[in-house]
Parts: sequence; structure tokens; C-alpha cells
Amino acid sequence: MDSKQDSGKKLVALARARGWTPGAHRVEDSKKASQSYAPKTLRDHRLAIQKYQTFNSQRDSYLECTGHDPETSLQFGAPAPDLATVMDFLRFHAASGRGVITSRITVESANTFMEWFLAGFEARTGNVFSPEFRHKIYELSRTSLVEQGDLIPIKKEKFNFTKREFTLLMRAFWTMDDDDVLMHPRNKVQIPFLIWLYCWTGARIGAFFPKEKEGKKGLRYRDLRLVMHRSEDGTPKLLYKIDQRYVKNNKNPEHKKFGACTYQHDIPLFDDSGFLIAICLADGALDGITTGKLP
Repeated sequence: MDSKQDSGKKLVALARARGWTPGAHRVEDSKKASQSYAPKTLRDHRLAIQKYQTFNSQRDSYLECTGHDPETSLQFGAPAPDLATVMDFLRFHAASGRGVITSRITVESANTFMEWFLAGFEARTGNVFSPEFRHKIYELSRTSLVEQGDLIPIKKEKFNFTKREFTLLMRAFWTMDDDDVLMHPRNKVQIPFLIWLYCWTGARIGAFFPKEKEGKKGLRYRDLRLVMHRSEDGTPKLLYKIDQRYVKNNKNPEHKKFGACTYQHDIPLFDDSGFLIAICLADGALDGITTGKLP
């Protein structure tokens, strides 16, 4: 035991002899840790810290509640605030801020602000908040602060995939060169069809295709129903119904399914039934029909 202690003392003495000083670069290293953020993010951190300083200055009982001097609460080495103080600061931010979607701040906006504050506080003081502490803040903002009316649990929808993007995507498949090296011919048909299914059903791809462990590939044709009927002008038109089995919380996918129906579109660019017929012909799934040519 004595030999191990002597060995440890020798290591410390050797390190000191070579210029090592405990904590000599602590402040410098802590500041460098925040330099990995983009300039805009660092600006957000500073704004959150400035609001925290305003929060401290308006609380007469800050010293009584936390036991820390407000003047030194952001100096390097200052202790991190406890959960109650951080949540009080979050309520202050919710009450003094103004939302973009509504007049009140949303949960997502508040949590983003808290991320700025926690990162800015760590850079200023060198103290790091634990992942459990962060998770507790985000959890309370989604539950307690919503129940008490401080925050609103709504999100702004992002419509990134509109009719314009869909049309451009479909045109890309229709105008693609017949080059089987870049893309397999089946994918040129199957991928647009899957995009169509997602757009008008909102279903996951796994709801239509077997998993790899099932040892099967392709569409589940037992979940497809094709019907030909005549429209009002007498021309034939295709309708098809597709069933989803592997949806969330479906405990009996073998006997319980959820169907959706659509029909043939007059414009070929937007006709997913044509893609479906092409896949069925390639797989030989149409009984007695092996070609798309009319007799």
C-alpha cells in the first residue's frame, strides 16, 4: 500500500516538475468548449444569459431561495442553479416572451430557449448540467407548465412537400433515361407508386411490404382488390383498394386490416393505378393476363 502511495506521489512530483499546475487552464478550456457552436447559436446563448441576469435582478429573494449571490451567479466556478430556480426562470421567460404562432410561447420554443440557456451557463461558469437534469426540465415543460397554462403544446406545421415538389418528382421518373445501370427498371415504377401510396394514405411502407425476416418480397397481393367499371361516358376505369395490416396497435394483423380506396386518374403523370398494373404484370399477379397489350 505504501509503495502505491509513493508511486502516486512520484507521478505528481514529476508532472509538477514538467510544468503541470492543477486547474491552470480550466477557464481557457471551458471557453474553448463553446467555440464549436455557430456564431448565430452563440448569439442565442448570450441572449438567454442576459435574460437570466434580468431574472436574477428582479428577484429580491434570490439569495434566500438559492443561497447564492445574484452578482456572482454567472462567474466562472459559480454553482449551477437547482431545478426549482431553473423552472422559475422558465416561467419568467414564458410570461415575459411573445410567441410566433400565438401570443403565448409554445413548449418547443421554450425547450429550445432552455437549451440556449444551459449551454450558455456552462460556457460562462464551467459547470455542466447532467443529462438527467436536462431531461427533467423538458419533461416538466411538457407537463406541469402546460397544465398550469404557462406554455402551449402546439407546433407550426412545415409544408415542405407540396403539389409543386410532387409534380417535379413524378416528372423526373417519367423523363428519366432508360439507363438500367443507375436505377433498376422495377424501381422506376415501384418508387413512384410507393410515393403515391404515402401521399394519399399516410401509411408507412412496412404496412404494405413484408419484413425481411418473413422471407418474402414485393406487394402483398392478398391485400389488393382491383375493379374495372365504366364511367358515365362509357369508358372503362380502374378502381383499386389496398389494405394496411401492420399498423400501430393492431394486435391481430392476420384478421384485422384497414382499407383505403382510389381510382384511375385521367392524367398519366398522376395515375398511380398504372404503376400498380405494371408491377402486377411484372410479378404475374393477374390471373390469365401476362401482357399489357389489348386483344
